[in-house]
Amino acid sequence: MSGISMRELAEILGVSVASVSVALRGRAGISEDTRARILAEARKRA
Repeated sequence: MSGISMRELAEILGVSVASVSVALRGRAGISEDTRARILAEARKRA
């Protein structure tokens, strides 16, 4: 994720930095819909 920071990604998507971290690390704790949104946006901006 060299193109965008976790903070920037969180702001764009309206989620917390913690949610972005959880999604990127593949950990439990967020909905699958949120995880999918975060991962899709991260791929798009990587």
